[in-house]
This record gives sequence, C-alpha cells and structure tokens, in this order.
Amino acid sequence: MRDIRTKRLLLRAPCLDDFEAIKSIYSRPEVARMVANWPLPADDEFVASRCMPMPSGKSLTFVIVKGAEVIGTIGAKQGDSGDHILGYALHPNHWGNGIATEAATAVVARTFQNTDAHRIIAGVWNDNQSSGRVLSKTGFRFTHVGLGWCEARQDTLPAHLYEQTRVEWVGANPLRIKTDRMTIRGFEFQDAVPLAKIASDPDVARMVSAYPPDVDLKFMTEAMVARRYKGVPGFSLAICDKEDRLIGTLGIAPKAKDIFYILGREN
Repeated sequence: MRDIRTKRLLLRAPCLDDFEAIKSIYSRPEVARMVANWPLPADDEFVASRCMPMPSGKSLTFVIVKGAEVIGTIGAKQGDSGDHILGYALHPNHWGNGIATEAATAVVARTFQNTDAHRIIAGVWNDNQSSGRVLSKTGFRFTHVGLGWCEARQDTLPAHLYEQTRVEWVGANPLRIKTDRMTIRGFEFQDAVPLAKIASDPDVARMVSAYPPDVDLKFMTEAMVARRYKGVPGFSLAICDKEDRLIGTLGIAPKAKDIFYILGREN
C-alpha cells in the first residue's frame, strides 16, 4: 500500500510503533463516542490489531501524520456487501481545520483509483454534525437514517448514512492530462465529427480493429457515450492538440486491459 501525500499530510500504513499514539487518540471519550466499534477505555489487544494494515488488498488503512505526529487514522474497508466503508478519527486538537476533509478526499480517490469499488458508504451518529459536513464536502450524499451499535456508549444510536458512487466521483473529478503538446481528456459532444472522420479514413481503419469499416456519426456518438471514462478499464479518451482540436483517441479495453490508440494521419 503506497503512501499518500497531500498538501499538509502524510497518510501511511499503520505499524506497531503507532500503538501509543493510536491508543491515546481513541482513549479520549470525545473520540471513541463518535466511532462505532472502539471500546472505552481502549483495549490494548484491540489497539494492537488496528496498528496493522488490513489483510485484504481491497481494503485501505492509514495513519494520518502531520509533521512528525500521528494525529489520527482513516481507512476504507470492504464490507460483506462489497461496498467500501469509510471511517476516520482525529485527535481533538486537530478538529475544525479541514484535516479530516483533506484526508478523506485523498482516501476516496485512492479507493476508486486502486480498487474495483463501485460505492463507498459512511455513517455518522446524529450528534456528530461536523463529520456529516466533512462527508458532504468530500462528495458524499446523505441517503437515510439508520441504527447502529456504539461500543463506547454501549448503546444503539441513530446514524445518518451517506454514500458516494464511482460514477459520481468520476463526474466530479474528470480525467484530464496535459503535456507540452497535447491534452488527453474525456469526450465532449463536438468530438464526434472529427473522430468519425479519422476512424473512417481507410489508411487509419485498416490498422485498427476497434471500429467497423462503415463508421458514421451515429455510430461514433454512441461509441463515445458507451466508452466514457468511469474510472475502470473499458474506456476511450480524446487526444487533443494545444488548441483542443481532436486529433485521435486512446483507451483501455474492458477485459484484456490492452491499451489502444488511433491518430489522424496528419498527426
């Protein structure tokens, strides 16, 4: 699991050297009361289990480091339903200054980029409005109120539940790569005409297998929609010059995960 660096933070895998810092954070009643399954007082065996990375490659766990200090934990664990569940906690000295939002934004991005997650869910107790605001700023939608067990309070509590889908995340974070000579981006409506022209050029078409020989505007428009970028293999992107004129396309096939590209002859 690779580290994540943000503007102010380092997110790295936990280790046993983090035991005292993590125990100190979760031993605080104001922290333990706001999460689901941490006992109060903190249990050493339980703390030690949380100082190790999750065994599954589909679950991500990090400690949040600011400067040289471990100030919290955050992770996205894959649940039994297949959805990933986001959870985090910070030392109260670092509440209210955007650190939770910064860390959550980074972990959501890593989860959608490095796993096959289709949805991330999260929940906050009804008396934790500040965490609800963090989730909203990170792109989550409130869905409904449910019930959950709080170990620290030894009680069943109402929880506000949130979710963010891969489609929503991709829509809010469109892929755009710029180099000195070109831009690679998602397709736009006006790209259909020049792309159909390139793909119907016999000298281009005979070199690729992605398009039939009778490419027309209708086919290309439908192909652009079907192959729009969703954050997983099976997409095509536009290759544009410095003036944002489409000069070709590239992408990754859905099953074989082969890379393909097409360029107009003049390019």
